Amino acid sequence: MPVIHAENPTIDQWEWKDYPPDAALKLAMDGQSFCIEGAAGSGKTYLTNQIVEALREKGERVICIAKTHVACSLLNGITCNSFVFKHILNGGYKGWIVLDEFSLVDARTWFYLYRLIDYCKFICVGQWAQLPPVNGHTWLDSKLDDDCIEHSRLFHRICDGNRITLTECKRSDATLYDWYCNISRGGFRYDRPFDEVLQEAKTFFKNEFFPDYVLCIDHDLRKKINRTHNEILKNDAVWVEAPKLKCPNKPQDRWLYKGQVLQAHTYSSEKMKS
Repeated sequence: MPVIHAENPTIDQWEWKDYPPDAALKLAMDGQSFCIEGAAGSGKTYLTNQIVEALREKGERVICIAKTHVACSLLNGITCNSFVFKHILNGGYKGWIVLDEFSLVDARTWFYLYRLIDYCKFICVGQWAQLPPVNGHTWLDSKLDDDCIEHSRLFHRICDGNRITLTECKRSDATLYDWYCNISRGGFRYDRPFDEVLQEAKTFFKNEFFPDYVLCIDHDLRKKINRTHNEILKNDAVWVEAPKLKCPNKPQDRWLYKGQVLQAHTYSSEKMKS
């Protein structure tokens, strides 16, 4: 039988044009899309707000979107889901789209946004090493690779192939910034065993004091931390017994000491007051 030796298929490669941070405003004024990448604390939100303000002063239409409400609040924007429903599925939009925390955006939302590529300019802000979409990337009930958007022609085209990478610590503690950059993807601690990195962190950031606030994911841990703290301070504290009430969220007995911050809640028929 005749045999045909086909050549290995090749995929067209695309290159990114990298720019320094101070080129961001000029790119926007020239009407070019781009992405701003950087770790938490590198100044992405501050730079983005400056660009948005300049575009609006120029008379451009700008809308800021993000996957979470917290990210939206930092840019005075709306959620991606709200934007897609209002401006793509049930309307239209022409102007600038500022997309924050792009690593959280799922493939389906990216494909919706791509529909506007001929009518909009994009500023995509975030870092691929940060959190991915909650349920990963899927399409027609099929699971897609985690990096399917990161290395896609879609993302490259949406950003016009322009990229700005922020590497300098602007907001966080410099030592802490260097540490968490090195445990994220691309850092020299990323591939090391978790237990080894955890032990190194406990040694490096060893503190001999209690923080002002401790966020706990469950009540058992909260009670354990409170007991430890109370044992240290109880010699200068006063023990107060809580009243015996019949309610779902009963008050607890506790130690009270000088300088302690207290928060109380009272309930009425209309709302809770602090």
